[in-house]
Amino acid sequence: MSQTSMEVEGGEEMEVDEVDEEMEVEQMVEEQMKKKKKKLMKKKLRKKNFM
Repeated sequence: MSQTSMEVEGGEEMEVDEVDEEMEVEQMVEEQMKKKKKKLMKKKLRKKNFM
């Protein structure tokens, strides 16, 4: 993007770097959530195998 700042809702200007950082954080959180879900699924499968 050629703009150095981006218009955000409410007319606030945010530096593009800050926006990129927020996106990266969101992606990291999503990845962690997926990993936790996978672990939970594995635990459920183990319980089924014991029954």
